[in-house]
Amino acid sequence: MSRKEYFAYGSNLNFEQMAYRCPEATVVGTAKLDGYELAFRRGYLTILPKEGASVEGLIWSVTDHDESQLDCYEGYPTFYD
Repeated sequence: MSRKEYFAYGSNLNFEQMAYRCPEATVVGTAKLDGYELAFRRGYLTILPKEGASVEGLIWSVTDHDESQLDCYEGYPTFYD
């Protein structure tokens, strides 16, 4: 089974919601993404490049199935590219 790491912020920091959406996901640890800031676009939380800013989040290990569930939940590719 293929796994990849996923940087999570916003509602994907919620363990109960992630367990429901992505039952095979496991937390790897905390992370900080330098050079980005949180921003609302079209009513959704996203991250955008910004020098000197940072976004704190979690790294999840997710399966291909988890990733497709996240894509559906997040509205990819309609709301994100």
